[in-house]
Amino acid sequence: NGNPDDSGDEDGGNGNVGGGSGGGGGGGRGADFGQAFTNGTWKDLLRGIPPEVDGDGVLTGPWGEVMFDAVRVEHTVENFQERYGDGPAGQIIDFLIECGHEGDVGAAEKKEEQSKGSF
Repeated sequence: NGNPDDSGDEDGGNGNVGGGSGGGGGGGRGADFGQAFTNGTWKDLLRGIPPEVDGDGVLTGPWGEVMFDAVRVEHTVENFQERYGDGPAGQIIDFLIECGHEGDVGAAEKKEEQSKGSF
């Protein structure tokens, strides 16, 4: 269904949280975002981790890595809207707010825009 918390079908989103191909960044987590997004574990990756923001006001660290990979899904997974409903990047912003980090929404939006230039 359109809910990223549903397990079931897996897509190859090919995102790599933690420094794999595509410039996701450091951290060494190596989690496949496409899989993590489909089964909802991306929330487990982020829950309890405070967002980091660089000097330019852009989201970095694990939250930034997952945002990068969300944008990758939006640009590489055919018909992602049918699979995920709301866009993956929007779902990450919603979760950022849900976790009490509404003050970092602007940094997340900057990361989303910055990441679009990679695809």
